[in-house]
Amino acid sequence: MGCISIGIKNNDLYVIIQGKGTAEYCSELNTHMQEYLSSLELDHVYFDTKDAIYLDSSFIGIILSVKKKLSLKEDSVCLLNPSDKIVDIFQIMGLNSFVPSIYDTNIFCEECTIEIHKKLENSISDIKLLLESHKTLMATSSENHKRFALVEKVFQKELEQKQSHN
Repeated sequence: MGCISIGIKNNDLYVIIQGKGTAEYCSELNTHMQEYLSSLELDHVYFDTKDAIYLDSSFIGIILSVKKKLSLKEDSVCLLNPSDKIVDIFQIMGLNSFVPSIYDTNIFCEECTIEIHKKLENSISDIKLLLESHKTLMATSSENHKRFALVEKVFQKELEQKQSHN
């Protein structure tokens, strides 16, 4: 089970992940994030993962996509107080240099009250988002390219099937 919330404090965007951050949250999360990214000048995007136990590849791809879209300073997108499990996931995937971790319990967002809901049925735009997030993830290393090539093919096939039914 997971709970994702998002909000703004000062010029910082916070995404708080409790439990599991999975593909079912990506579409709505991306919509909210795009609204913030297009309308505000942000200093940081914090992914607060202190209470997270798991992030799947789709969710990690969203994090990397945000990093790619922002042309801010080096630590503009980071994991905030990541749990040991999240640190392990990023280290195994070789992503700790792409998305640094910050440990500071004084950085938090009590105003982060917009809850992101699970979406169980993927639309064409959702599938395109998940496909793009995996392509971004695959571009980080040859190991990740190999690791997620099959996932990319599955999303590509699902997209083609949805498009042929419309």
